Amino acid sequence: MVDGVVPPGPEPGFLKHMDLHMLVLVGGKERTEDEWRDLLAAEAFEIARITQPGRRTSSKSGPSDRIEVEAAGIEPAQDFRRLTAHVPCLSGFS
Repeated sequence: MVDGVVPPGPEPGFLKHMDLHMLVLVGGKERTEDEWRDLLAAEAFEIARITQPGRRTSSKSGPSDRIEVEAAGIEPAQDFRRLTAHVPCLSGFS
């Protein structure tokens, strides 16, 4: 997945600013690493690693992180089939 991960701490930052915008404008939110872990764990996925493959800082795209996810206790081929079952645009790739 490619999405922002809100950094910890009280310091201001772009994603913290976006979090407020999303809350006010559409009722959404940006997530911290712990919130991503909880959300994914609810569906038996876990974060393998989070990388920052080149932080974007333009106002259009904002910072992005690569969140690599795997199913807890499942082989990689099963992991992909399980993930694609929940993501309609990937359902033809198994």
